[in-house]
Amino acid sequence: MKKLFLFSIAIICINAVFGQTVNKQKVAVYVTGEDSTNIVLADQLGNAIVRSGKYTLIERADEFLNSIYKEIQFQDPKNGNVDDNEIVQRGKQFGASIVCIASIIDFANSKYMFAKLIDVKTLEVKNTDYVLCSFGSAEETLNAMNILAKKITITIKDKQETGYQELPLANIAVQTLDITNSSISFIDAQNLCKNSTVGGYTDWRLPTLDELTKIFHNKKEFDNLKGNYYSIVYNMSIDNEDYYDVAIFNMEQGTMKHPIYDQDNYKCSCRCVRSLESGMFQNASKIHLLRYSIKCSSIP
Repeated sequence: MKKLFLFSIAIICINAVFGQTVNKQKVAVYVTGEDSTNIVLADQLGNAIVRSGKYTLIERADEFLNSIYKEIQFQDPKNGNVDDNEIVQRGKQFGASIVCIASIIDFANSKYMFAKLIDVKTLEVKNTDYVLCSFGSAEETLNAMNILAKKITITIKDKQETGYQELPLANIAVQTLDITNSSISFIDAQNLCKNSTVGGYTDWRLPTLDELTKIFHNKKEFDNLKGNYYSIVYNMSIDNEDYYDVAIFNMEQGTMKHPIYDQDNYKCSCRCVRSLESGMFQNASKIHLLRYSIKCSSIP
């Protein structure tokens, strides 16, 4: 009887492990163009998508790509183009439930990388996003692909469950909601960030002006970013302690006011962030502010 019980437990565990794999959707990845570099990038993007934990790659990825290259020779050998619907249908033939189509374009001394996830049954675009990276080393390009994979695989459910979303280009995580629903003093905002435990982390803080600027340029990824927000600006270092001024940054116009002296006249709210890697802000309690800034109802 005991052996039967243990055998039943083992079966349940096996089903749980393999069930998780079965539930993952199979994805086929294509980076437009026949350049050998794009083939490498397609492989890198595919592996990065798999690391999200939501997808597995189709087994015959090489055959999938070769079938598209043959179609290009038939459709548009001069320009190397092929219809998206044809790519999706090819993905479906090779067992994919999702097809990722990515493009890389030279744009204003940078590389513009765009990707979209398409459901092969409904032809619905499940998610789209992009990254910009400078012309540089292969490592920088591959890193940009990893960032792009993170951006297109994150879902609304992911954000709701963790309470924050990563912004790799700024090397920060950003909470999905303001720290309160109402306006508060700067001291309260600073302390609420410092004492926040969202996602199990205890190093939340106010964002720097540079970080808030990057959030502004990617604000479509975040909810309810309106009005003026706290940011801190490096001022000086005394006895190995860093000191900061504070600025107001407007999330609708992309403008800022710096520094702020009369912080006691404001009642505002804020959005907390934390660094993705250890560094100068590893301990939020060590941030010293010379002046204050806040998210306000208006900038005077």
